[in-house]
Amino acid sequence: MTTPMRRKDRQVEDRTEIADILNRSLVCRLGLQDEEGMYIVPLNYGYRWKETEAAPTLYFHSAPDGRKIRAIRSMKPGGKAAFEIDSDHEALPHEIACRNSFSYRSIIGTGSIELIDDPTEKRAGLESILIQVNGKAAAIPEAAISGVAVIRLRVDTLSAKARRKP
Repeated sequence: MTTPMRRKDRQVEDRTEIADILNRSLVCRLGLQDEEGMYIVPLNYGYRWKETEAAPTLYFHSAPDGRKIRAIRSMKPGGKAAFEIDSDHEALPHEIACRNSFSYRSIIGTGSIELIDDPTEKRAGLESILIQVNGKAAAIPEAAISGVAVIRLRVDTLSAKARRKP
């Protein structure tokens, strides 16, 4: 699940801290490739991470058409995407320019991406997004479920990193 990194002192491997980064963030940047080339799109997200799973599953909602939907539809089953999530940003200024720094926590990774057709799973994905963005679930009308695309990213690899404030 986690991939090694050069700066071992900044690597985050603790599941609880990785979940905290996910919980404190509101935007995930999703990286896809289509016939036009590489494409990165910022999206609100939700996630589910069962105790028995090595990595979380991310969910996104979208209009049912557009570049990202066309890119996902054009992939073979098990098509891959990349993602990036970050939080807790703060500039750490210094009188000497080369010693300026920045505190943050981030996660990058890859996974298998697909559109969800099953209404029950679409609802569960939308609920996870509502909880992430609003802090609580809300009623989701049937028309909303049928009128929106829900994307699932099953995370295969992730690398979490933190530069903490001194």
